Amino acid sequence: FSAQPSSTGTAGASLGTAPSVQVTDTYGNLISGASDSVTLAAYTDSGCTSAASGTFSAATNPLAASSGVAAFSSVSYTKAESVYLRASAGGLTSACSSVVAISPAAASVVSFSTEPSSSGSAGTALATSPVVSVLDPYANVVTSASNSVTLAAYTDSGCTSAAGGSLSATTNPLAASSGVASFSSVSYNQAATIYLRASAAGLTADCSSSVAIGPAAAAALGFSVQPSATGTAGASLGTAPSVEVLDGLSNRVTSATDSITLAAFTDSGCTSAASGTFSAAANPLNAASGVAAFSNVSYTKAESIYIKATASGLTSACSSAVAISAASASALAFSTQPSATGTAGAALSTQPVIQVRDAYANLV
Repeated sequence: FSAQPSSTGTAGASLGTAPSVQVTDTYGNLISGASDSVTLAAYTDSGCTSAASGTFSAATNPLAASSGVAAFSSVSYTKAESVYLRASAGGLTSACSSVVAISPAAASVVSFSTEPSSSGSAGTALATSPVVSVLDPYANVVTSASNSVTLAAYTDSGCTSAAGGSLSATTNPLAASSGVASFSSVSYNQAATIYLRASAAGLTADCSSSVAIGPAAAAALGFSVQPSATGTAGASLGTAPSVEVLDGLSNRVTSATDSITLAAFTDSGCTSAASGTFSAAANPLNAASGVAAFSNVSYTKAESIYIKATASGLTSACSSAVAISAASASALAFSTQPSATGTAGAALSTQPVIQVRDAYANLV
């Protein structure tokens, strides 16, 4: 090397001083008539035995020596590391340059250097929290970067459709330290498959691999289908209720098979049991894939009721109101009996009252 390369440089940018290589004899004398084709390549050791993995380039490489000298130009290397340049030519002993410390270029993208766990439970921190690096265009970590990196949840692999649940982390956004933002306690509250998008102002964002969030442990019941708002005594409701098993974050626990019981109450808090007869095709009913879909649900008394769903160990649920009307008239009944005694030709002291009733003794 008649001119050593710059001792420092930036990834992808031409070195401030490009190397020149001369062809010499055994005694180090320049052979001015030489026109050998000289090739430069990057290595990671001072003996130039371990090839570097980055991309090395020059305006022309190999380059034919002119008057015994190959003066290279626009020499660059893409990986942020220390390299040595090896000059070689057919039949000649090669040469290894002094060291060149390549630094990363300007930050241009954020990228997941550690992907989040592929699965998790709603509301629980992922076993592996993501780590996001600030990179230059050549995928080098920009160790000087302290950009504020934000994570958000999306429903598609391109991170274009925002997820409706809540993503949380110990700190979010999080400032990168030495070019790396190591998130912790990352969780999501809905049972769904999501993708995490990492973004930072002015930098190209990145989208993670998928994370399948499953429900947490069963904790409560909820009406996934409310019963009809009205009905007729003794007749099946037009819409029978369906009850789902939920975790503490209102996600359906699809693995649940709990036995669920329905009963009628007269108040919206389901604390005062109704006196009529409540029935269903099956009651209690085991949930299937987390849902108990009741059928042929009926109640015999003409009044407004609420249906309470219960299962062992789970918080119960109370339905919306169901106004039960009397069925068709089918019988007469004395609601007030006449006096037990009377006098001929004189009005009874207690006159009888007769009601028209349905088959369940409701006044029509």
